Amino acid sequence: MTTTTHIDTHSVVLNYDAVNGIVHHQFQKPVDSQTFRETLTVGAELLIANNATKWLSDDRKNSALSDADSAWAIDEWAPQMIKHGWQHWALVVPEDAAGRQSLVNHVFSYTQRGLNVRVFTDADQALAWLINQG
Repeated sequence: MTTTTHIDTHSVVLNYDAVNGIVHHQFQKPVDSQTFRETLTVGAELLIANNATKWLSDDRKNSALSDADSAWAIDEWAPQMIKHGWQHWALVVPEDAAGRQSLVNHVFSYTQRGLNVRVFTDADQALAWLINQG
């Protein structure tokens, strides 16, 4: 896999896989609002600049999103992403039960907007599925 790293901190790693057209973030721990939004914003820039259609969210180490971050992602970020070609989302859910629950609305909302969404507990399985999409 040919990847470039665009964010690499103690909180998050954000890569772009040019071969498979995948934006991939991995939260290393629960992240604050600024880190969450910055990660999704930089990832969006990568997706748009590369005409990519796939995103792998590895949220195993993250916790519940705040109501404000959840609303921002659903109401502002996602519609723009879908408008710019986002088609497939592999979500590796948080190990934390509250974190998992906080993403239920995202999965429902994005699916209703036509996004192909699949939820995983294993990152390797998520990547394999995403590679085989479109």
